[in-house]
Amino acid sequence: MQPSQLYTILEDPVVPKTMRSYSMSSTTSLSSAASTGSRTAEDLLDRLVAQSTSTHIHLWAAGNVRLGSLDLTTSSAETAELVRAMQVDPRFEVIAVRHLDDDGEDWKVTFRRTETLPHSP
Repeated sequence: MQPSQLYTILEDPVVPKTMRSYSMSSTTSLSSAASTGSRTAEDLLDRLVAQSTSTHIHLWAAGNVRLGSLDLTTSSAETAELVRAMQVDPRFEVIAVRHLDDDGEDWKVTFRRTETLPHSP
């Protein structure tokens, strides 16, 4: 993974996408449960931190979040906010960044929770 790819995603202004991501993993999932509704980055961070370090967390520009076999839907702005928050949070590490189109507007970022959690003060 090249760190500059993630910074490109984060530096661009958040422009709501008008259509859903059509990546293979988000359109062909038959066994995952789906959940819709607005979720803030802070709410999702609390949920994501409770996951196993082996669980990959996939975030798509269009607002799809895949956590194991659970599909969550957020707005594209909330997903971009979540990516920003996870990038600077020591409890998560970036596994991969993939651009799904030529202009870099449609992307997928994969995170996982780190092995050690920071100690509470």
